[in-house]
Amino acid sequence: MADLTRSTTPPDGYAVLGTTERFAGKFLTLRSDHLRLGPGTESTYDLVDHPGAAAVVALDDVGRVLLVHQWRPAIGAAEWELPAGIRDHGDEPVQAVAERELAEETGVTAPTWSHLLTLHPSPGYAAEQVEVFLATGASQTQDPDREDSESGMTTTWVDLAEAVAAVRAGQITSSMTVAGLLAASSDRGA
Repeated sequence: MADLTRSTTPPDGYAVLGTTERFAGKFLTLRSDHLRLGPGTESTYDLVDHPGAAAVVALDDVGRVLLVHQWRPAIGAAEWELPAGIRDHGDEPVQAVAERELAEETGVTAPTWSHLLTLHPSPGYAAEQVEVFLATGASQTQDPDREDSESGMTTTWVDLAEAVAAVRAGQITSSMTVAGLLAASSDRGA
């Protein structure tokens, strides 16, 4: 059996020779790292530092998943996604981020929470880490309290199997949503 354990030990000869910050924004920093990749090999990588995020597969009592629909300027499309948000309140526990974002974006809360998976959406250039949670027994308990940038957001409940079919048909493409829906579906034996 293959050892698929994740390693944080760099390869022999690897070293960061220098770092230049290129841009510092509200939620991310772009830097260029000049690296020694091994004996006689150097290269410069442009990398994104990100505070991390949390996403929620919120399932109601009949097996429907809650999705949000919002415009994503970077890809020029409106996406159906899991409720999610950036870890932007300092050292707030990541599950608290997930609970807060679910309530703020959708007005939905859930009594039962479990960690579903950890995801690095773009490890080739970004340090972003997304923690995806499964929230069961989810229901509408309040009105959403969305930020101005979320004013056009809409929500829908769909059968989990229907959402997974949309993933397989290429209609849902957000990596955290794809991973979360497939993991939840697998976890539930669907």
